Amino acid sequence: MFGLSWGELLVVAAVALIVFGPDELPKVAKTIMNTFRGLQRQSNDLRREVYNAVYTPAEEIKKEISSTLTATTEKEEHE
Repeated sequence: MFGLSWGELLVVAAVALIVFGPDELPKVAKTIMNTFRGLQRQSNDLRREVYNAVYTPAEEIKKEISSTLTATTEKEEHE
């Protein structure tokens, strides 16, 4: 997780316990997790928007080009 070993995570947890204390630590952890969830949700929304803005129109253009090439090829064969 995040490139940290278990020992490093234990040190981070111990420092957090000392800095925030046992009463505030659950609140801080909850706030941090909610922040990460929000960032992940925004990242997924952005990824979806980019996909819809770029990939979907590109697929439509690809289909249009393919049908144009097919029509052109068929026209040439009949001539």
